[in-house]
Amino acid sequence: MAFTVNGVGTSFCFARGSGGKGGDALECFVFAYMPMLPLRAMHLYGETGVFKQQYQVVPLKLTWSLIFRVYLRYWLVMPLLVGVVLASIATWEWFKRGKIDTTLLTVGWAMTITCLVAYFLLRVSDKRNRRIRQVLGMHDFGTSDPATWGQSILKGMRKPQELFDCESYLAAVPVLLEKHDYQNAMWAARLGAALESRDDAEKLTDEIIRMHQYRGTNS
Repeated sequence: MAFTVNGVGTSFCFARGSGGKGGDALECFVFAYMPMLPLRAMHLYGETGVFKQQYQVVPLKLTWSLIFRVYLRYWLVMPLLVGVVLASIATWEWFKRGKIDTTLLTVGWAMTITCLVAYFLLRVSDKRNRRIRQVLGMHDFGTSDPATWGQSILKGMRKPQELFDCESYLAAVPVLLEKHDYQNAMWAARLGAALESRDDAEKLTDEIIRMHQYRGTNS
């Protein structure tokens, strides 16, 4: 369990989502509540406890992508706050006293806008991931994507013959799409990404998303 004293210790740092609705996170060693060293990756859901710090945990693969998203999401806060303060001071001086400190104004707004754009790009770059989870729906492992699961969960997964009556997870996808069963098709594709062919599974995932969206806009 994560535990900090005066901002030093271990803490859950979310890459996407947070708490009760589910989110992928790193447990990190933190200093001043900022992530310093990643310890393990996990999907957290089912937020409980007085301080909302108790979760159901799903082990995930520790990837560079997850680490990048966590560190960017948290460490951008500092330059954003500094930029907002500098821009606010310079803008106030300009409007109220007619004094323009061009350096302060430029630096402040540049830092603010750059950080806001970076946060916007973080969200945009996660759009496909959100659509995958939307199709998968809430399940016994929160809103996690099977393609991100650690081996401790994957090795216990039922075989494709048991789940979908097909020789492989990926072979089940077109069969399920013919039935317009997008949820199970996505499950088959994401399990295929984890346990069979990643490239083929990602192509099938994109097709499921496209068909699911098309059905949604024409229903």
